[in-house]
Amino acid sequence: MTTREDRNQDKITKGKQAQELLSNPLFNEIFTAIKAGYFEKLINIKKGDDYARDLKDVHESMQNLRMIEAYIDRCISSEKVVMNERNKIDINA
Repeated sequence: MTTREDRNQDKITKGKQAQELLSNPLFNEIFTAIKAGYFEKLINIKKGDDYARDLKDVHESMQNLRMIEAYIDRCISSEKVVMNERNKIDINA
């Protein structure tokens, strides 16, 4: 069974790892290349029999990428909340 402190430490660890990802030039280059690839696919979709399916595929791929970015942001936000709570406890102690 995990304690609150264990969960908080996990949030801090994930938050730091997420910040490291965002500060990694290769990671940012990869995300930029993926986004550019999706955009390129989107503008090159041709009207025809497969239009709706192709559009849906690109849309879903872009949504998945957005979910990854949102999860990274949540990890960073959760770490900040835990650190702020700890700072308040330290100040009041």
